[in-house]
Amino acid sequence: MKQSFVILIFLSAAIFTGCGQKHYAKQLISDFLDKNLNDPDISSVSYSELDSTIYITDSIIQVMHQQADTMKAFRPKIRYTKGKPTEKLLFMTVRFRQNDEKHTYTFYFDHGLQKVLAFKRN
Repeated sequence: MKQSFVILIFLSAAIFTGCGQKHYAKQLISDFLDKNLNDPDISSVSYSELDSTIYITDSIIQVMHQQADTMKAFRPKIRYTKGKPTEKLLFMTVRFRQNDEKHTYTFYFDHGLQKVLAFKRN
């Protein structure tokens, strides 16, 4: 009985932690879009699950920054929070409609979910 109670507490904590992280990631994306879209009037917003990757390097992040500067939906010269990315990054995909056009972007965050490091168009 005591062992099953401990397992239940552990699983509950894991679920609430995961939900909290997803909420923070959604908020980071929402704030980023509000600040950097030329027209922040979007609708039908949906998010993927939060996941992690070890395959994004500094050079890939630089390429994503350069590509972002060419995207017409976003303001040029987006300012990202300074800092070296950790080995393992978190990412989430967002889908939304803007002026009857569908958009899909993947956002990459530091492991602590403190900042958007880069994003790409899917």
